[in-house]
Amino acid sequence: MFLLAKTSRRAVLLFMLAGMAQVRRARALGVARFLPLMIYSSGRLLTLRVEVADTRELRMRGLMFRQRLPRGQGMLLLWRRPSMAALWMKNTRMPLDMVFFDSGGIIVHIHENARPGDLTPVSAGRPVRAVLEIAAGEARRLGLKKGDRAALPVMR
Repeated sequence: MFLLAKTSRRAVLLFMLAGMAQVRRARALGVARFLPLMIYSSGRLLTLRVEVADTRELRMRGLMFRQRLPRGQGMLLLWRRPSMAALWMKNTRMPLDMVFFDSGGIIVHIHENARPGDLTPVSAGRPVRAVLEIAAGEARRLGLKKGDRAALPVMR
């Protein structure tokens, strides 16, 4: 079972609530939604700045046509319910790492260094609730591994 110290749990909850408020404001304005994604890995709490893709259209476009993705940033593809996500790299111009999360926010699969333009579907082989796309090499640099847990945003 995943537990954080009492103060850490409070900090995570406040951080998540602030992120959800940002998403609601951004949705109302019709602009891209960015929020912090917190991942607990090897006793460390990592925070990434992610763009949320929580509609079919945003998930389909993903990071297509982007030239670069800075360290510590990414795109979180998010589904309301767990789905058999299969992603490809069509029109994606940079290599990516794909991190797959189950409905509890646990990393169930990491696909490293997906090649730009590759049409081969990448999947976790099981239903997932979210996929984090980050620059190739970031998953290894951050020390992410199966079993790590993220505080996934709540969809309304």
